[in-house]
Amino acid sequence: MIRNRIKIVLFGITLSAFLSNANAQTEQSVVEVEADIDWENVQKSIASDKDRLPPNMRSFATSSSEVLGRINVPVLVPSGQGETFRSSPLIVGDGGTYAALLSDTGGELAVMGSSKAIQVSLDDKTDETLNTFQLSSRCDFQPMNDEGENSADCSFVQFGAYYTIRLTCKEANDEKCIKPDFLEKVREDLVTIGGVKK
Repeated sequence: MIRNRIKIVLFGITLSAFLSNANAQTEQSVVEVEADIDWENVQKSIASDKDRLPPNMRSFATSSSEVLGRINVPVLVPSGQGETFRSSPLIVGDGGTYAALLSDTGGELAVMGSSKAIQVSLDDKTDETLNTFQLSSRCDFQPMNDEGENSADCSFVQFGAYYTIRLTCKEANDEKCIKPDFLEKVREDLVTIGGVKK
């Protein structure tokens, strides 16, 4: 099931993760913003995070070097040793986007990264605080319950690039998709395993 979502995830990563909740009744200006990625710190993080990886994830990162070498955004994945998803991810991506997909008995997780974001500017009649949508390094938690699917997003910026962690829970009342605690743990557990400067 998780493999069937790959194309949808990659196609919708930028729009679904970074569009603000703009009022549909107002005129909007939509601009694509290119990330200013701090590749020097990315390389330092890759080197230091190797020590945090368990043997299976270390082997996974090495065996995935070909796909990681095609991705022009820092690739973040769960370390595999925290309280969150412990399996090795399926990584798909090319150019400025990627998705790392994982599953376990409780649900499915996607860590999505992009070198681009969408900035929405509203018309002059709206509050100035809404004119620019910005993410920070903190987790912007958004629970969603759409057509019976219980899921939640955690969006943030790291190294200047844009990320969303999306969790889809199998149970409708699963607190991992209702409260931010679990996704914040996933966010804290992320390690950098690759990505190359364009």
